Amino acid sequence: MMNYLCKKTALRVFCAAAMSLFSLCSFAAPKFDQAPYGGLQISFVDVDYGWRSEEEASFTTALGRLGIHASERFAAEVRFGTGVTKDSVGYYNADDDVDLEIKYILGAYGLWHAHLVDLFSVYGLLGVTRAEAEASTSGGSLSEEETGFSSGFGAAFYFTDRVTINIEYISYINSSNSSTFDVDGLSGGLSMFF
Repeated sequence: MMNYLCKKTALRVFCAAAMSLFSLCSFAAPKFDQAPYGGLQISFVDVDYGWRSEEEASFTTALGRLGIHASERFAAEVRFGTGVTKDSVGYYNADDDVDLEIKYILGAYGLWHAHLVDLFSVYGLLGVTRAEAEASTSGGSLSEEETGFSSGFGAAFYFTDRVTINIEYISYINSSNSSTFDVDGLSGGLSMFF
């Protein structure tokens, strides 16, 4: 419950900051043809270990993004990030709680945009993500790496011809695709066109 409230509060703060920036900016849509961009994104990530854990672990991660708008409707990007917080959860057959952390998230994605108006678009996202999670107890630690198909959706707000703010949900890795854990996240970020 506490993790849910923290996420909800953080998302409200992000939205309030975005609206404040919105009121200060002069609006102009970017020129999308062959437009490279880069940015930072904060993601509130949940990791579900399935039968091995009694509960989901929740983390905050920071991700860098580099991409290019090949056209107005399609962009391709890579992301790399790491966990900035840890979590402790009960673990199957463990006497103590297990400390969990995200070591890294690395992915490549295609984004298909539908521009509803000049300054706003919604998009779908497909790609591949590789992630490493580490579990630690007093007896030692164990790392697991997984690669999986990723999908998600989001919205982008173009505040100037160079600055974009986005909000998205992404399922980074899904255990139904033979991985040992699920990773999904709610993200917000700021990008700039070069």
